[in-house]
Amino acid sequence: MNDPSPPDETDAIIWITHADLVPDEISTFLGVKPTRVHARGSGPFAQWILSSRKNLETASPNKHLNWILKQMSGCRSQLHELKAKGYSVELKCKIYASTDTTALIIEPELLKSISDLGLLFICEINCNFGSAP
Repeated sequence: MNDPSPPDETDAIIWITHADLVPDEISTFLGVKPTRVHARGSGPFAQWILSSRKNLETASPNKHLNWILKQMSGCRSQLHELKAKGYSVELKCKIYASTDTTALIIEPELLKSISDLGLLFICEINCNFGSAP
């Protein structure tokens, strides 16, 4: 088997959603400024989003995941509290590759950090993709 090709682009995202989410309150509660927010009026629930995409020049999934986890490293108890209150708290890794073969290889330390924060991890790999939307 050939080694998989590296991705062309990567984005790691913390995505928090809830019908009663107030973005400014989440930012204050976490002590982290989001990349973007969506108020409830723009969909069935409000969203608080932190993205690595414009903060790194590399396409390395591990570097994007490390960056996003570092931003959230002091938020363990807050994230667990949000989940206990019914908020959806997810870590998404979106990988865009122009080839038909790529893979996500995660370092053990990253898996531990994801687990310690209690994050649901979702990986989306888009192959044969010209560029990220």
